[in-house]
Formats: sequence, C-alpha cells, structure tokens
Amino acid sequence: MNYKLFGIRLRELRNNRQISIKQLASQLGYTYTHISNVEIGYKKPSRDFVQKAADFFKIDSEGLLLLSAEIPEDIMRILQRSPTEAPKYLRKRFKDKDEK
Repeated sequence: MNYKLFGIRLRELRNNRQISIKQLASQLGYTYTHISNVEIGYKKPSRDFVQKAADFFKIDSEGLLLLSAEIPEDIMRILQRSPTEAPKYLRKRFKDKDEK
C-alpha cells in the first residue's frame, strides 16, 4: 500500500513550521531515518506516530489517520455494523461532482 499522501502532508506540516527532519524526529521520539522513510512513503506510520505528529502540529488526528490508510475506530465500527449501507451512503453523499 502507498502511504505517500501521509508523507506529503507530514512534509508540508514540517516545512510550514520550518523545522528539519532531525528536529521533528527529536520532538516525536523517532529516528531521522524513520521520519524520512515515512515522508517518502516507504514506511507506514503507526497510530502512535500519527497521534504524536497530530499532537505536535496541533491538528486533528483523524485526517492524518486516513492519509496513513487507517480508519478511525468509531468509523470502522459503523462500517462493520452496516457493511452494505455505509459505503453506499458515503459514495452517494460525497460523490465527485464531475462524476454526475
């Protein structure tokens, strides 16, 4: 699976704060190499990593979780309880305007 969207967003957040990969690694408690691999999309970020990044950048973790190919637990429960209806609703509700 490709985690490049998460890496792109992480790099964007880091650049907006004007901090280096090494500085971010130190703040989050990870190695420089780990952060670099996450930004490039080679490594899937763990939930813990996503939460630490969200806390550090003071943003909501749900958006970052989705970019890391993770589904928030409450959303997963909804999907599991309604495996047919939930995806249909989401597709109908959020269908790309160009697809009409």
